[in-house]
Amino acid sequence: MRAMAGTGALRCGSSMVQVSYDLIESSAPGRNTAEGLVFGDADALRTAYLSGSCDLQLEDGQVTKVVLLDCRYHGAADVAVKGQMRWA
Repeated sequence: MRAMAGTGALRCGSSMVQVSYDLIESSAPGRNTAEGLVFGDADALRTAYLSGSCDLQLEDGQVTKVVLLDCRYHGAADVAVKGQMRWA
C-alpha cells in the first residue's frame, strides 16, 4: 500500500483553504483511490464539508477530487479521494 503526505490547498467552489494531508492508497480497489485526513482551519473545513466534492491540490501540483466524510472541530477532516492520483 502506498502513502503520501504534504501540504496543499483544498478548493471548493470559490473558496480555498491551505491544508496538510496524509493519504493512503485504498485497500478496496474500485471504491476510492485513497483515503486519509486533511488538516486546516476548522471553519474553512466545515464549509468545505458542506459543499460536497472539492479539489485537493497536492504538493507536487496534481489536483484530484475528494469528498470530506466528516469534519472535526479541531481542524481535521476525513477524506475519500475520488479522482486519479499519481503516487510518488
